[in-house]
Amino acid sequence: MSPLPNYSRIPSPNIWVLMSVLAVMMLPVAPTVSAQSGAGTDAGVMSAELPEPRKAPRVREKDIDPTVLRARYVEALGQLADGDRRAALESLGELEREFVEPSMKLDEGPLWEVQGEVALDLSRRNPEVLVPILMLHHDASGLFQQQRVWHLARRSRLLTASLADSYADRARSEGSRVVAARTYASLGGYLHKIMSTRNCRCTPFYRRALDYDPKNEAALLGLATVFEKAGDPVAAVAFLRKLVNVHPRNREAALRLAINQLRSGFRRPAVRGLEELTEVEGPEWVVAVAFQELARHYTDREDLQAAMDVLQRGRERLPGNEPLALQYAYLLERDRQLNQAAEVLAAFRSEPPRQAADARARYNHWPAATVDDVRRELWQGAESRLPMLAAALNQTKIGQEG
Repeated sequence: MSPLPNYSRIPSPNIWVLMSVLAVMMLPVAPTVSAQSGAGTDAGVMSAELPEPRKAPRVREKDIDPTVLRARYVEALGQLADGDRRAALESLGELEREFVEPSMKLDEGPLWEVQGEVALDLSRRNPEVLVPILMLHHDASGLFQQQRVWHLARRSRLLTASLADSYADRARSEGSRVVAARTYASLGGYLHKIMSTRNCRCTPFYRRALDYDPKNEAALLGLATVFEKAGDPVAAVAFLRKLVNVHPRNREAALRLAINQLRSGFRRPAVRGLEELTEVEGPEWVVAVAFQELARHYTDREDLQAAMDVLQRGRERLPGNEPLALQYAYLLERDRQLNQAAEVLAAFRSEPPRQAADARARYNHWPAATVDDVRRELWQGAESRLPMLAAALNQTKIGQEG
């Protein structure tokens, strides 16, 4: 057993805290993802701005007047057409809370029928109006999930998916299939946020997205992450290879591919991939993890000099990065270069590093950034179609008045 290095000559605020952080940082990338619940922030969902929902009185299906349901639903769509997404989402939420009970079947009942009929009526002349409608229900699914109203979250997901299928079927264009794929991928993302097991309910949504668009970035990355966290790197590699082939600039996908190749025993392409990531432009957290994993690979092979060379390059590329410096100090200590290790650690005199695990935390989280990009793209398309929705609503009202 090697003696502990003597750092007593070097001023240091808390060597043991620093080395504890190093021990955590040296662990392999975690095979599990912590579930996120509660009121978070998702692109397209404005729950933080909405008031607390009122508890609706119990209602029986036989007491529901479809005329009232239609009027209130059309009112919510009118608010959406006017560009007031917040008011539309609030109105829709109140409507569903009031007229949908947990005991009711999710894809049946008076409100389900009315919402389907209204969407069909509005889309007869122009199926493009379905895009803002489905996005309103898409946001409702995220809102209800954040509020933990699980039966309404499930119902909104089903209705959103149904509207996406209808849009792809009625528009019959490549663009409509891309929209449907993005919608399914985003719905899968909501479920992925709260579950990351092999049996994650997000998986069918991701697969359905790939049915519409085999190149869908969010779905491929989502499925790869599900299998990676389930401890199946071979399956993860299969999806990641497809993703890197069609989206070669996705640095997160390239990083995950290299790490899962290492886990699967494909060392040469994995090392080559990690080396490339340390040299190309990309998000800092991706570059940092690439340096860490490459150094860890050489450390596992007892090639300490190669590992230290990697970390020295990493420190030059990312000056001030605490995890790389701590990993470097650890290897110097293992190589009995105690004075050099002490000098590296002496740089942390002010306070213990607070962001030492940021890069790994980002890696171990589900791919939220990619899904957020999808949701922004979906809403950009929906907003461009709001005038179409307004025109369809006006035509419907005129027809009713006539």
